Order: sequence, then structure tokens, then C-alpha cells
Amino acid sequence: MVDVSFNCDTTHAVLSDDITGTINYEEIYSIVKEEMAIGSKLIEHVASRIHNRITKEVQGISALRTTLKKLDAPLGGALEHVSITLS
Repeated sequence: MVDVSFNCDTTHAVLSDDITGTINYEEIYSIVKEEMAIGSKLIEHVASRIHNRITKEVQGISALRTTLKKLDAPLGGALEHVSITLS
């Protein structure tokens, strides 16, 4: 499970109801989908790839927080998930 949150200036979008004045969420979703499709041993590695690509490729983000949760991690106990958060 991936959670991406960010800060951005939405003044133009709020005043104009124009999508060009905000972040393209579909672009962020595509980055997450592409990176999640790549096999990796560590959730830290995947979270870093997602975080770095969004930072480099999506203009207008002033702060980014990326959380990756591994559901039902095989740790020998009853855990809902383990997670890593990058900001």
C-alpha cells in the first residue's frame, strides 16, 4: 500500500477551476504503479525510488511525504503492516 501526500500552491486551481493550476494526480499514480511493478527486496528501496521520481518529475510540489506499507509482513506475529515513510 502506498500513500503519497504533498504540499503545493493551489491558488490558481481554486480561483479558476482549471486543472492546469494543480498537480496531475494521474502522473503521480503512474509513477507509483511503474515503481511498484519492479521487483525489490526492501520496501525502503521501493519507497525511495517512488519518492525520488516524484521529486524529479512532478513540478510544483514544495513538500513530499511517501509512505510504503507492506501488508501481512512475514515476521512471525500478528501485524497489520510494516511501513517506511520518507519526507
